[in-house]
Amino acid sequence: ALLLAKPFLLVLSPIFPSSVVERQEDEDQVTEDEIEAFINVGTQEGILEPGEEDLILRVIDFGDSLVKSVVTPRIDMVCAPVETGLDEMAELFLSSKHSRIPVFRETVDQIVGVLHIRDLLRGLRDPDSRSILELAMEPYFVPETKPLDELLKEFQAQRQQLAIVVDEYGGTAGMVTVEDLLEEIVGEIEDEHDEVVRLSEDLAQGGWRVDGRLPLESLEVLCDVDVEEERYETVGGLIFGHFGYVPKPGEELSAFGLNLKVETVEERRIKTVLVSLVPEQVGDESD
Repeated sequence: ALLLAKPFLLVLSPIFPSSVVERQEDEDQVTEDEIEAFINVGTQEGILEPGEEDLILRVIDFGDSLVKSVVTPRIDMVCAPVETGLDEMAELFLSSKHSRIPVFRETVDQIVGVLHIRDLLRGLRDPDSRSILELAMEPYFVPETKPLDELLKEFQAQRQQLAIVVDEYGGTAGMVTVEDLLEEIVGEIEDEHDEVVRLSEDLAQGGWRVDGRLPLESLEVLCDVDVEEERYETVGGLIFGHFGYVPKPGEELSAFGLNLKVETVEERRIKTVLVSLVPEQVGDESD
């Protein structure tokens, strides 16, 4: 992350001690705390424009984040079995609006290829094409514990756009794309085919309705609370981990000064959650 942030040292050099600017050749000597302190000064002095502070901080945090924090989970992956015909595959591309679709044999834990829509079109025009596996590219696998900055370098070196994420047991945990990595730095990137999905909404009676996929970091910002829970990435994951089973609608969890009430469950997934602040406890006036 410090390597990614290095160009910003030059931008902020007017407020940096000269000793720091001179030793930027050795990135290990400049700590993240130092950079964040300089960024704060740069913001106060007006050297940074509004919004630039957040961008630089996201660059710094990028290298500390792991693949599991940005993975599209297995349950949300659009995949196809190797037996899928070319015409059927074309329909899947149209309905999913994806440009790449993983191909599996027997189960999603056995991803054997990734088919690009360009290669499918080539196959549809070639009378000798018999299966989607012949047209698919070799899958690129990465562990869910890989740092994002390392994966970005690998994507560039290997000329990859998508990786299949595997868990510690070798099973498919999900997938991650170059776009997912870039969004960690610049925010959501939506094209003309993306459907706008709101992960949170304010409720008229107070509180919020949030999607189970809402990141815990976003919950912190939304509710202005401190969520110190590193084992889970999303609100749904936090609730599921607490109960140890798929909770039913109406079940509640109190944590971090919040009341989290399961509203809807879809199959084995927590779909929406009602969030409200826990009222501060008023002491006994007789004490």
